[in-house]
This record gives sequence, C-alpha cells and structure tokens, in this order.
Amino acid sequence: MKKPITRTRDGSREPIIDENGELSSDRHSPPILNDGPPDHHHPKVSDPRGTTGSALRKGLAACLLTLAILLPAPMSPAQTEPASLDGEDQTGLRWLASQEGQRRGIVLSADLRREGTGWQLWGPSPPGRVLSPLRRLLPAGALDRPGFAVNGGFWNEWDHPVGVCAGEQGIFAAQSHPGGFVIAGGRAWIGQVTCEITLERVARRPVEGGQNEAGCRISLNPCPVLKKSPYLIDFRTYPGGFELKSEAVVTRLQPAGEQAVRFNQDAELVVRSSTRQGAGTRIEPGGKPSLVLVRPAVDQQADAQALAAEEVVRLQPRLTPTQDPVQLVTCAGPILLREGRVNEELLSPQQGEARRAHRTAVGCDAEGRRIWVVALLRGSDGKPGATLHETALTLLELGATEALNLDGGSSTSVWSSHLGLQLRALLPIQWPIHHGIYFGGDLEVLE
Repeated sequence: MKKPITRTRDGSREPIIDENGELSSDRHSPPILNDGPPDHHHPKVSDPRGTTGSALRKGLAACLLTLAILLPAPMSPAQTEPASLDGEDQTGLRWLASQEGQRRGIVLSADLRREGTGWQLWGPSPPGRVLSPLRRLLPAGALDRPGFAVNGGFWNEWDHPVGVCAGEQGIFAAQSHPGGFVIAGGRAWIGQVTCEITLERVARRPVEGGQNEAGCRISLNPCPVLKKSPYLIDFRTYPGGFELKSEAVVTRLQPAGEQAVRFNQDAELVVRSSTRQGAGTRIEPGGKPSLVLVRPAVDQQADAQALAAEEVVRLQPRLTPTQDPVQLVTCAGPILLREGRVNEELLSPQQGEARRAHRTAVGCDAEGRRIWVVALLRGSDGKPGATLHETALTLLELGATEALNLDGGSSTSVWSSHLGLQLRALLPIQWPIHHGIYFGGDLEVLE
C-alpha cells in the first residue's frame, strides 16, 4: 500500500534539512541521480547493503563535487549579494551567494513582454508514469535547446495536483485556491485563483422542453472522484481509470480537434455514447483518449437530460483573475510577498530555524511583467536549507512585490541547459514530481 506523504505546515514535502545538512526522506518513489541521461532508469534500492560498487562510486563522486562547489570561492561583487537584476532587456540566470561567498541558489529573471511565449507547464502524459524526475517532464527536444526549469506547485497523496494546475497538455486539476501563479496574456498574477467550468448543449436542433443545458457547473478531473456532483474526466491529463462511487449516467465525449482543453477558451465536444452504469463500475480510458462526463443518478433527471450520440456540447472553463487564454497555472503556498510586504506569518516561531528546507519560489513585479524564479538550497548565512522568511526577503531584494512559495523540500528540482554541472553539484539527487515550470528561450548567465 502506498504510504501517504506527510506535509509540513509550510507546505513543503519531507525532508527537512537539519543543521548538519542531513536529508531524510519518506517518499514512495525512488530518486534519480541528476547526472543520468533522461532515459536512464535507476533501480529502486530497498537495502543499502545491496548497493553496487558503481553506485557507491557515483555517490562519493557527487559528494566530492558538491563539497568542491560549495567551498567559498572568489566571486565578483555582483555575486556576493542577491542584488536586483536591473534592466528591461535582461533575461538570464544568476547565482545567489551566501555572506561567505558560497553558492546558495539560483535565480532566473525574465521580462514577459519579451519572453512571454517561452513559458510552459508540463506534467504527466497518461498512460505513462504520474510522477517523473523533472528532466523527463520537459518537452521533446528541450534538452538540446537553451532553457531552464523548476518544479511546480503542490500535489497530494493521490499524486494529484492541489488547487488549479494547467499547461501545455491541458487542465490537470481545477479547484479554486488562495495561492496561485498564473501566466496569461503576456503578464503574471500571484494570489487567489478561482475557476468555474460549465458544459452546455450547442442547440443545433430544438431541445425538448426548451432546456439547453447539459450539466451546468461541473468539476474537471477531481480527486478523489466525487460521489454526488457531476464531473468531467479528461483522460489526456488524468492518470488512468477510476471507479464510480455511485450509480451514474456515463457519457463519453470526443474533442472536435486535437487541441487541449485550456482555461478561458471554449472547446466543442462530440457525444460518442451515453449509458447508465452501477456503483463500483471501473471506467477506463479505452482506445483514443477522450473525456468522460459522469452525472450521478441521484434522481430521474439524469436520464431525462442524458445526451444523445453525435450531439455537440460546449465546454467553457473559466479562470480568474484573467480573461485571457491561460498559458500556465499552478498552486502552492504560502504567499511570501503581497504588495511589496513580507507575509507577517513567516516571522512566527513555527517558521523559524526548524523549518529550514530546500525552497523553490516565484515572484513578479506589481505590473506582472517581470518575473523571478528562485531555487534556494542554503540560507544567506550559508546554513543548509532556507526559511520561508529568507526566501521572501530574497525575492523582495530581487525586485518582486508579489511572491509565492512553490513545492519544496525533496520536491525541489532544477534543470538548466547552461549550468548542468554546477546544478548537479548543488542538487545531485532529484525526486520524481508531478509537474514542472519550463522556460525555453535565449538565456545567458549574468555576472
């Protein structure tokens, strides 16, 4: 049985890094050494005594390389403090350093007015693995092009994203959440995200009784699957089959085209079949991936409103605070910065030194035109891990007025086409995650 994942108060996954820099993990998926090719599968080791000599040598080499990189080294003045990345046309990577000159993290700065189309969110592609190391989530050909990627937001013990999660492949999850990061219409938002999804008939012939609705408000890709409310499963983004919790009318829908379902873009679907199924029935994707509408048969109206084969319905997924087609959205927390002020809750004793961990976070300016993505593995004092307060101050000093903590702890994952060796030294092991945020565009390492 899969062991549920314990989540800390700040939302980061285990492990927490202690004062000696030791890691301990309760994750249910094996890690991947960050120095293997994208198609290299590392066997799961259940007993350390069974580790091969080759694996030990790799581990020793990674530790030595980490020590070599983390030792204080001469650095330019611009690298000794997390100084602001000034300049409208600067898009690039910069190392962040501790007070003693140790590399403690990395930051990507980008202007969405120039580089807005380069941002994507990538997750699992069913029927493949639900969780994968970050490198395996990257789009085809990404490893051969300039780019940068980090892990995204939270996911739960069902390996399902928390809140709202959507990107290039479609919508993975759709549940309003107080801590969201959105890119749409050439700008970014950080804060509350609210979604509403409706499904209605396209009236190509008179509808008996004048009723033109097929399902009103519905849930999209809920987890765990609901029992009494209508919901829609998109098997192009949902991991495998599911079991009906109650008797229901099950309608299979086929997209009119190959385009993925996107927030703030209507999509037309064609009804292929509609049947009544009993509780406990297993619903599988079938041949070509499609969408399945489930209307629990709590009353006789479920049959009366059932859709007929070849009918056309319009899916309308809406996400605020924007009306533009959504490029990507992911959810996590807590909010680190709001209107240029640090979240006061980050100063509480519960978020102090005991809460040091690897951190990934994103920030933007007040106009949502410039964004910063940071991965912190050490604090400004050089101690292993960073507190949420240190993470907030780092983004504030970089120029952000709004900031959100993404998934952290052992979920922290970073990839760069420019700094592969150095990043492998800072983070030699990366655990499988649900989704990642990817930037593909011209980059330079800023001094």
